[in-house]
Amino acid sequence: MRHNSSKLKLFLISMIAVLSMITGFFFMGHRAMQDKTTSKISYANNKADLVINKFHHTATRKGIKDWELTAGSASYYNGKNMAVFQSPSVTFFRKNSKTSHLEAKQGRLNTDSNNIEISGNIFIKDENYQIETEKLHYNHNERIIYANVPVTISGQNLNFKAASMTFDLEKNRIQLQGNVQGIINVKKGL
Repeated sequence: MRHNSSKLKLFLISMIAVLSMITGFFFMGHRAMQDKTTSKISYANNKADLVINKFHHTATRKGIKDWELTAGSASYYNGKNMAVFQSPSVTFFRKNSKTSHLEAKQGRLNTDSNNIEISGNIFIKDENYQIETEKLHYNHNERIIYANVPVTISGQNLNFKAASMTFDLEKNRIQLQGNVQGIINVKKGL
């Protein structure tokens, strides 16, 4: 009988050890999967202090919206006071409820000044025309969008190309500079 009781104790201890090992492997494997998933989401941009998917930011001045920015993702760098965006979309609010909508591949926001630098397949749509370029800047204090690279502006009755451009959002005025070429289609009777 003593022999059976020893075998039973040995069997129970073995089962407890096997179950403990299986449970340990399960939790370690599950933990490793969680760590891999978290690192892909949180540290997609290697040295960012914070990464946010589906980012949204609104800049206001005296309680009035200046612009809204949404992006597929944003990486925030605290030491540089900078946020870097992928697939940004910016809506600039102007007088008389007018808006200009911008889309691009990437962008960078200075979080101290609210100045923005945008690059890659930039497309700005307005109620009257559209602007295309590869790189531009937005100066928040002056409410000016400017590009120091070639731009194309087109609308129903116009098409212009220039080496650079300034768009004053307050005055609703675009100024083209350098090698300006364009066509204006004038309607009959004007």
